Amino acid sequence: DLKELLKKGCNLLQLPLSGARVCSYEDGTIVTEEFFSTLPDNSELVLLSKQQTWTGGA
Repeated sequence: DLKELLKKGCNLLQLPLSGARVCSYEDGTIVTEEFFSTLPDNSELVLLSKQQTWTGGA
């Protein structure tokens, strides 16, 4: 689930969990728990800290 992904990603990258979020690599859409469950396998995601932004890499 998304919470577990955030927890593991923040731990691995040594980012604070507070304010961290996941977005779509393609277009920067913030990934919610509901949206996360609909993503196809191997979707590219970006983990952002509170201060970071992402507008998409496509």
